[in-house]
Amino acid sequence: MDGEPLFIHLGRSRVDSLPEPKVPEGYTLRPVRDESDADARAAAHRAAFSTQGYASLVTAGSYLQVMRALPYREELDWLVEAQDGTPVAFCLVWLDEHNRVAGLEPVGTAPEHRRRGLARAAMLSAVHAA
Repeated sequence: MDGEPLFIHLGRSRVDSLPEPKVPEGYTLRPVRDESDADARAAAHRAAFSTQGYASLVTAGSYLQVMRALPYREELDWLVEAQDGTPVAFCLVWLDEHNRVAGLEPVGTAPEHRRRGLARAAMLSAVHAA
C-alpha cells in the first residue's frame, strides 16, 4: 500500500439533495442495533481491511471500546449484510453537532463484494441519519 492515500478528504455543504440509499437484491442495509453487533461490525472491518501480509486487529472487544466512546452513536454506524447474514460493508459517522460536521470513518467493503455500491449505500444511510 506504499504510495496510496490513507485518507481522502471530501466535502459537501448540503446533504438535503443526497439520493436515497439502495442495495442490490440479496443484501440488507441496517444500523448497528446495540453492543451485540460488535462482533459483526468487527468482522466487517477485518474483511475489508485485511490483505495479504496485513491482518486487521479489530476484534469484538476492541470495537466495544469504540462503541462506548463519546460521541459514538449506534444510529450512525451502518452495516450491509449479505443474504446469509455475513456483514460485508459498513460506514461509521462521527457527528460534531456543535460545528455541524460529520466525518465518515471508517468505511469499507469486503473485497469479494466490492463494486456493487454497498459502501455508498452505507455512507448515504449514515449521512441521512446524521
